[in-house]
Amino acid sequence: MKSYEVPAGVRASGLAPGEEDEAFRSKFRYVLTRLRPLAVPELTTVARKVVDEYDVPALEQILASLV
Repeated sequence: MKSYEVPAGVRASGLAPGEEDEAFRSKFRYVLTRLRPLAVPELTTVARKVVDEYDVPALEQILASLV
């Protein structure tokens, strides 16, 4: 995902919005900042949205192990 695409992708996953320039500085930190305050049920919801949108086999395995 390109830096300029990160804010929209984050919003689509149900995370708090932010500024594009923040994503240009660090995509990792942009996302991590929004994930840190979430509890496990909220993280699971976000993870399911990510798996629905993107091919992430490792994340799919983690979600499958939670059932």
